Amino acid sequence: MLLEHLERIRAETSAKYTLKNTPDWIVRNTRLRGEPFSFKDHEFQLQILTDPSAEKIVRKCSQVGLTELSLRETLAIIRILVGSAAIYTMPTATDAEKVAKTRLNPIISGSKDLSFSINPEVNSNQIKQFGDSFFYFGGTFGQQQAISTPADLIVHDEVDFSNMEVLTTYESRNTHSAYKLRREFSTPTLPGRGISARFDRSRRHFNFVKCCDCNEWFLPSYDDHVKIPGWDKPLDEITKDNIHTVRWREAVLVCPHCGTWPELIPQFREWVCENPSEQHTAAGYAVSPFDAPAIITTPWLVEKSTKYERRADFVNFNLGLPYEDKKESLTKALLDSLHIRGEAAQFGSYCFGADMGVTCHLLVGTVDLAGQFIVVHFEKCSIADFEKRKLELCAKFRVLVSVIDAFPYTDTVLRLQNSDPNLFGGVYHNSKNLAIYSVTDKPEVPEEGKLPIKQAKINRNMAFDELNSLILRRQAVFLNNPHQDEFTRHLLDLKRAPVPDKKTGEIEYVWVKSERGEDHFFNGLLYLYTATRLRAMVQAQYPFMLPVSSFRLKNP
Repeated sequence: MLLEHLERIRAETSAKYTLKNTPDWIVRNTRLRGEPFSFKDHEFQLQILTDPSAEKIVRKCSQVGLTELSLRETLAIIRILVGSAAIYTMPTATDAEKVAKTRLNPIISGSKDLSFSINPEVNSNQIKQFGDSFFYFGGTFGQQQAISTPADLIVHDEVDFSNMEVLTTYESRNTHSAYKLRREFSTPTLPGRGISARFDRSRRHFNFVKCCDCNEWFLPSYDDHVKIPGWDKPLDEITKDNIHTVRWREAVLVCPHCGTWPELIPQFREWVCENPSEQHTAAGYAVSPFDAPAIITTPWLVEKSTKYERRADFVNFNLGLPYEDKKESLTKALLDSLHIRGEAAQFGSYCFGADMGVTCHLLVGTVDLAGQFIVVHFEKCSIADFEKRKLELCAKFRVLVSVIDAFPYTDTVLRLQNSDPNLFGGVYHNSKNLAIYSVTDKPEVPEEGKLPIKQAKINRNMAFDELNSLILRRQAVFLNNPHQDEFTRHLLDLKRAPVPDKKTGEIEYVWVKSERGEDHFFNGLLYLYTATRLRAMVQAQYPFMLPVSSFRLKNP
């Protein structure tokens, strides 16, 4: 009875707080390294916390205390909103468990309010109860499904490294909440993906600096405003091999207007909304290393830039900006230049590839004797018309080998294989095996109840790497086609991005599609390319089928 009475007293005390003064609750009720929590050296966080928007998006650099802040805000909200529930996700279940043990639990044990109000019978790394409120913690990889419980607050930590499909399932979890609070933050990866896409669809805030000498405002930029005595080249030319020749310890941020060194302290900072007239639901904040200058110094940034093999990692993690290396990625300009006028040669054999779905994407092409990948035809058709169109195209182009998506229409693949011995069902896999393509060709064994299996196993990430490299080297051409613009969009949809391994949590680079998921022609192109790789094997069985030896252009 005494404990219940004390909890009622604490609940009444918490009732004095509202979401507007969440920072006050955090300072009063939590500690950091044994001392009362303070926003000193992280003053930029106050604007984010006090923004009244129900949805907030933060595109951030690393090492600026956003996870620490978000955990404390979540705890504050479920204590202020009595009887509420919060869901907090990390990329993997391993991440969630580690953060719960090393970050969340110490906050709770260091707080009289939280340690008193927690229910010892509901206190695990996955779920905690504080009074009548609940805190759910989980990962997005390695879980069978999203945490299936209603919530007033949903927090997604490190969005870009999370399972996007699982994140989508959380969207309905606070439908019936009166508050519908959402928080999403992450270091970015690619432009227009993950947190960058969400930030683009928000009221975007940037933390400007007022020069204390000339009173002009500007937004700090590493590449534009960081200067080093004696260095007049681009900063990205400083590497681990030459940094010892550079006076990087003297690196400073300079005002672009007067060339002096501005103060980055709170008195000279102001969050400015880039698009205040746009009616976005979410408030977005771009947090850069210059927002925590006492923690992240300019010389430290310069040295850190030399620690990565890929510049993208420095830009993403240390500058908090999206980045796409044009040397590694397809561009619209490149793809447009590869679309040419021409016609298929009248002799030789071609290959066929298709990405299956309610709408199927069909492609015909070959690799000629010079090693050039030539796509002579591509189109769309409904699944109802697929078999008819495949037969027509295979007859027109004398197709020797076909690879079509084995899923979800496996029955169609098996039926077509009865009349086409050189049709393979394409099956993706992701393994560390160096074999990019392999074939399984097993006959039917009726007495053992075994059906025939004829499939092409494709190591997905490695195969897309190979196809992407071939296109970047301009060893591919595509005949002009009415679907050309859509074809280009689909090839730009898939991008190579860092994601955590589902089992180990280690970052690896894999090909992921955008939230739109319009990548069908790219998948069809890979199935077609796989068919060309298998052609040599089939030609050994049918030597009279000749490869295409040349490609004829029409006169312009």
